[in-house]
Amino acid sequence: GSVILWDSEALRAIADPLMGHPTRKDRYDSTWGIVALAFSPDGTYLASGSADGAVVWRLAASPPVGINVGGQEIISLTWSMDGRRLVYSGWSRAFHVWDSGTQTSTEIVAHDTGRAQDWVAVDSYDNNLATGGSNCGVKLWDLDNLQQIGSDLYICGDQDIDFVQDSL
Repeated sequence: GSVILWDSEALRAIADPLMGHPTRKDRYDSTWGIVALAFSPDGTYLASGSADGAVVWRLAASPPVGINVGGQEIISLTWSMDGRRLVYSGWSRAFHVWDSGTQTSTEIVAHDTGRAQDWVAVDSYDNNLATGGSNCGVKLWDLDNLQQIGSDLYICGDQDIDFVQDSL
């Protein structure tokens, strides 16, 4: 799989495709391409996720440089609001936090049941993290110390998770 950067006004590619993900079959013999993309808040990085893991592209380099940051099958990824950390999850019961400064990744086993850690979302106000998976469990985490906040929540039927800011 490749990533193509577009000029949204001219509707044309602005660079050669970023080639960092081979299209391959996963453990269930399904073919995957790239399934998740996220720009860092300052636009310095673009993260892409597929069956072969996550790649972080440093867009300021010419040509952009890709760093393979994780080897699991990625389903969801998001950036912290300061752009220092990429959070990604996939077909395990864990999520990973990649630090752009140290270029290291930390794995956190988030859920003890279920087959997948399907969703991750970062709260732009408090820098909290929410994770959710196929077991209908949702957990909140302090992104700074990677400790769980409060008790597990159970919400079934949703396909994604996000934070909504209070308008007051």
